[in-house]
Amino acid sequence: MTASSFNFIVLTIHLSFILHSSHGFEVMQPQHRTVNSDGSASISCEHTANITSVEDVQLSAIAPTGRRTILCQKGMENCKNIIMHQENLNKFLFIILNIGPEAMDMKYECEFTVKKDDLDYTTTGAPTILLPASGSAKMDYNWSAGSDAHLQLHHHLLLHQTTGQQQRS
Repeated sequence: MTASSFNFIVLTIHLSFILHSSHGFEVMQPQHRTVNSDGSASISCEHTANITSVEDVQLSAIAPTGRRTILCQKGMENCKNIIMHQENLNKFLFIILNIGPEAMDMKYECEFTVKKDDLDYTTTGAPTILLPASGSAKMDYNWSAGSDAHLQLHHHLLLHQTTGQQQRS
């Protein structure tokens, strides 16, 4: 190997680290979340990208077999048993309702797609595992008793989101 080819390799490696660090970003989400006694749990998803808009955000369930299913996604009209709330450009909150025994076997993964310099970048977080409600040997998976509380929370989040949008206008 000649000195010029060695310098080219070193320069290439150095530039790849610079370009990767300038566009790379992290997605952070909790390692574990405890399911509430009413069968709900929340997963916060945050990213570190310095951007002005989020192209996409989604929460997926990963089955023990490795199969992924999108549960809720930006722009999705009907996220069954999930409320998605945008707190700011870098943080979204997914509230999962009506958690049954099968959901306890899943892992939950956040994914963000952001646009920077006319390019889309997608990164996922380390999946969250749900833990049973603390203080109870057997979790009550009947959601109907807590549905009023869930509806109130949903209306509160929608109101907060609407008033937050009006304040930004």
